[in-house]
Order: sequence, then C-alpha cells, then structure tokens
Amino acid sequence: MQQPIPESPAQPLNIHGITLKGKYDENWGQLFVPMIDQLNNRHAFRVDAYPRQEGLLSFNSNYMVWYRRKTKMFVDPQNANMATLVFFSFFEYLT
Repeated sequence: MQQPIPESPAQPLNIHGITLKGKYDENWGQLFVPMIDQLNNRHAFRVDAYPRQEGLLSFNSNYMVWYRRKTKMFVDPQNANMATLVFFSFFEYLT
C-alpha cells in the first residue's frame, strides 16, 4: 500500500467546545450535517483507494519527510541519545 500524506482532519465546527447548556432551540441535525454526510460517505475515504507500494519507501520520500516531522520517535531521552549516537556513527561509517 502506498500511503499519501494525510490531509488535516475535517472538523467543520468547534466540536469540542459545543455545550448543550441553554440551547433548547438549536437544530442539532442541521448543525451536524457536514459530519453526518462525511459519515454516510465513509466508503470514499477507504485506505485501499491508493495504489500499491512497490519496493521500499525511500528515506527522503515526501511521506517519510512529513512523517519524521510529525512523529515523536522516542519517549525516553536516554534511548533517544543512544539511537542518535548509533545513527551518526553509522552515517560517519558510510561516508
């Protein structure tokens, strides 16, 4: 599977800030139409709609560059220090 860089999640409203308090006359069905439509059309957002990945994904591909920016690789600082040391030692060995 070839994975593209994902788009930002679709949240047309400030969903997490909505409160029902004092909103007796609000038409919730109409307010949530965009999200209901997206749920009803979820088949259009399937992952298998992308072409199959052939071979290894390049370290410098657009997706991997994006992934490294968005991902926290290490939780433990000690492990991060050791991995960085090994990576740069290996890099020096290659050059």
